[in-house]
Amino acid sequence: MSTLFSAYSIKQSWESIKRHPMFGINVVATIAITLGALLCATTLIYLMLIKPLPYPEIDKLYVAKQSMVNQEGDFIGEGFSYPAAKHIYKNQSENVDIALSYLVTDVITSLAEPVTVESAYVTNEWFDLLGATFIVGTNFTHQHKIDNYTPGAILSYKLWQELFDSDQNIQEKSIEIRGISHPIIGVLSPDFVDPEIKGIGRKSQLWLTWDYNWAEQMGWGKLSAIDGAVSVLMKIEKGQNTNRFQHQLNSQQRDLWQQTYVDQPSFQKWTVSIALIDLTNAIYQGQSELIYYVFFACLGIFFIAMTNITNLFMSRAIEQQRNLAIHAAIGAKKFNLFKLIFIEYGVLLLIALPFVLAIAYLGFYLLQLHLDAVLPRAKELSLSWFSLGFSVFVLIFLNLFFTLVCRKLVPYHRLSLALSQSGKGSGLQIKASIRTALIATQITIAATLIFINLAMFNQAYKTINQPMGISVDNIWQLRLMEKNPTETPTEILRSDLMQINNALNQHPEIAQSTISLSPLIWFGNYPILDAEQNKLYTPEVKLVDHGYFPMLSQPFVTGENFSEQHILDGEFVMVINETMAKLIAPSGAILNKKIKFWGRDYKIIGVVAGLRLPNDLDIPPRAYVPDKRRRANIMLKSKVTTPLNKVDFINIIESISSHYTFRELTPLVADKHRLLFMQYTTIAVTGGLTILTLFLSIIGLYGILSYSSQLRRYEIGTRMAIGAKSIDILSKMFKENANALFIGLLSSILATCGLFFVFDNQLNQLINASAIIWLTATIVAVTSVTLLGSYLPIRRYLSNPVIKCLRVVEEK
Repeated sequence: MSTLFSAYSIKQSWESIKRHPMFGINVVATIAITLGALLCATTLIYLMLIKPLPYPEIDKLYVAKQSMVNQEGDFIGEGFSYPAAKHIYKNQSENVDIALSYLVTDVITSLAEPVTVESAYVTNEWFDLLGATFIVGTNFTHQHKIDNYTPGAILSYKLWQELFDSDQNIQEKSIEIRGISHPIIGVLSPDFVDPEIKGIGRKSQLWLTWDYNWAEQMGWGKLSAIDGAVSVLMKIEKGQNTNRFQHQLNSQQRDLWQQTYVDQPSFQKWTVSIALIDLTNAIYQGQSELIYYVFFACLGIFFIAMTNITNLFMSRAIEQQRNLAIHAAIGAKKFNLFKLIFIEYGVLLLIALPFVLAIAYLGFYLLQLHLDAVLPRAKELSLSWFSLGFSVFVLIFLNLFFTLVCRKLVPYHRLSLALSQSGKGSGLQIKASIRTALIATQITIAATLIFINLAMFNQAYKTINQPMGISVDNIWQLRLMEKNPTETPTEILRSDLMQINNALNQHPEIAQSTISLSPLIWFGNYPILDAEQNKLYTPEVKLVDHGYFPMLSQPFVTGENFSEQHILDGEFVMVINETMAKLIAPSGAILNKKIKFWGRDYKIIGVVAGLRLPNDLDIPPRAYVPDKRRRANIMLKSKVTTPLNKVDFINIIESISSHYTFRELTPLVADKHRLLFMQYTTIAVTGGLTILTLFLSIIGLYGILSYSSQLRRYEIGTRMAIGAKSIDILSKMFKENANALFIGLLSSILATCGLFFVFDNQLNQLINASAIIWLTATIVAVTSVTLLGSYLPIRRYLSNPVIKCLRVVEEK
């Protein structure tokens, strides 16, 4: 016993554990599951707050975001308009480096078969700011600067492998996109991480020079329209006052705005502002709430589990008091007894370590498999020295805590009394106050978690089942790509698109086809002027065909749909939704009213029922105008469950037109599920956590009350012998636990109120009329768990003859 961890002590501890296998299995399983889950959540926090992004001088990198608010105070959008981004880039100040990015989905048309890729059109500073290295070739050079119109392409390492078989002579090749041949000048290193600024989970595969982005090619982009494809990345040198620079940018943008709209008074009252967000927060923005929620939920369940294990170890310590007393009688000091307990518990926790890491690894795998689209840096989740260090630290801390608790429970000066006791386990006992505290702690954590989980579950469930006002069953979005949009006359493109649409309408497997873009993909915010009232509105606008509303089964409230003649003749007519109609004409006289859109007078010919997209809190004002059939987006309704495959569509397209190629085919149901992905995730997480919380609470209460009932089995037998009924015994047991239940529920209410006060922005949306239902459900659930925990331990005594309860004690 001269060393702290002698081989003999460890062997004795192992033998002791083997004699109580269920005790060991219970402890190891509980710690493995709960600590493994906590390790998984903690690693997410570590990635978000501590581990730096893989970019040099990350503290100097910022993302600029432009916000627009119209004269009515309505929020138009956040991002950047295309002209504003170019203006900032061309007028950058000293000590600030700026790079631009334009993200789209492209089609490489120069390969044997068209390949769809996620591409980014960037200025030549983009990779310099991110510190990218190249395995082949180099970065864009000054030759590729903005307005030089020098084509060039950089491949991701993965794309280089998949499309070009890691060809070392890749720089001798080129790829063609939208009629432009881009020579390949480099391949990025495999360790380059694309910053997820525009959508979690989107990874660019191909980078092209800025001058050939879609907006530049097609002459798109208005100062008043946010372009979701544009990103502005800045590197601000230390010593530069960020707030002052942000103020300079806002002044610059206000001047540009006033100069652009000097002759349009309706725009003069718009508010345009720019905010600088450090790159780390820009990536995690909007997702940090989910990460923190998962962490605190796992932490709460971990505390419940540790309460359970504390009770197990305390009960184990009571059982060991006779063994500890023998050691004390032959000269063992306080530290020696502490060491005996510490080593035994330490061996048990050491056995749990590999299982903790295995559960965490499984959690990483599941997060990457199912939540890669909503969790930033999910691909970086893996077992590491941090994982091992965190697990070891927590297990050592738990070992010290459990040892100290159990050592205090069995005081050294009272161990000699244990040898004089006549029955095993009849000496020292866990105090009633400690048992009450353990029960109340479990109820507090469980009730708090269950209430928040149920409220979040309900909110997500309501959002998922919220009627949209349209039908998307068996409807697909086919998106084509113009092979050479700048060189092909518009009328030829339009004619070819109409012929492709007609061919799809005549296909035996397709019920209907219309040249329109899905309502689940995009609505653009554009200003509409009511000249009569001199009011400017900024509704969501979509360009559609006459088949759009019938295909979606979106009903008309009044007026009529577009006709095919409206589309062919390019008439200036408009359909609006009910929300927009109430804004323009509260009295109801809306048909044939004229409003200005894109500088022309449009006549309102119909009003449709509102469309509530997933996650829409309210139905926003929307307007629909005829698509002049210049956008290669086709919605089609299939007669079969699965429509034609990619090859079939390519054959149909190429048999009609040499100017279009296949881009992608997506079911609208998939887009609906994508928009509801966070709600599905919330339901899965909150449902799983609620079940796990209830399960652990039942186990914990059973363990605590089982020990208590064993000590009182003679009392139970005596009461039954003199005529007490089972219901009387159960009633007495529950009344004794009612105090802990009341304390736990009261503490839970206080804890929940505290959480709602601290995290009001995140949680206050859960407070609504249905909150009382979930509060009641929580109280019923926790009370039921307490009743179940009170009943299960004494069930065997109530179901057996009374003599067995009495005989057990005597035989002991």
